[in-house]
Amino acid sequence: MGNKEPLPKTGNYALFISLVSLLTFVVLFSLRTLDDNRLTSWQWVFPGSDPLVIYLLLVAGHLACFFLVKLKLPDSYNGIFLFLASFVIAGVFWSEPEVILDTARYFTQAKYLEFYGVQYFFNEWGLGINAWTDLPLMPFFYGIIFRYFGEVRLYIQIFTTTLFSLTVVLVYLTGREL
Repeated sequence: MGNKEPLPKTGNYALFISLVSLLTFVVLFSLRTLDDNRLTSWQWVFPGSDPLVIYLLLVAGHLACFFLVKLKLPDSYNGIFLFLASFVIAGVFWSEPEVILDTARYFTQAKYLEFYGVQYFFNEWGLGINAWTDLPLMPFFYGIIFRYFGEVRLYIQIFTTTLFSLTVVLVYLTGREL
């Protein structure tokens, strides 16, 4: 499937990407007053924290990446490592409130499956169950969780984080193949 030769072993690419990343933070912080988003805004990020601390954490993270990239895991463990690492990192945010408006609609749609079952859910999709522009897959999964495990936030977070981590692995596998 093409040439699988590694890129040249120079640090120029990594240094350039790190520089752009660190400068992006400075630009976004400097221009945050231009952000007029009413759902999530850059203006709300910094009142409770010190931007210098965040910037220093970013620098430390970049430095850690330079050293961690030298570690060589066997290729058979990369997917497992990425899944577990992304799951743990995403789990840190489980205490944060849900800000994706679509999720509230998915939960509302999922309640139909929880109360009336799978057949009703699919028969009424787009009719009695307002579908807006949604497809039924995510509300279906949430409805199955509600019906068989209960409406417990932890179960939804585990499910959503698992999907996120599987996406990370899928991107890795796609990149490896390409």
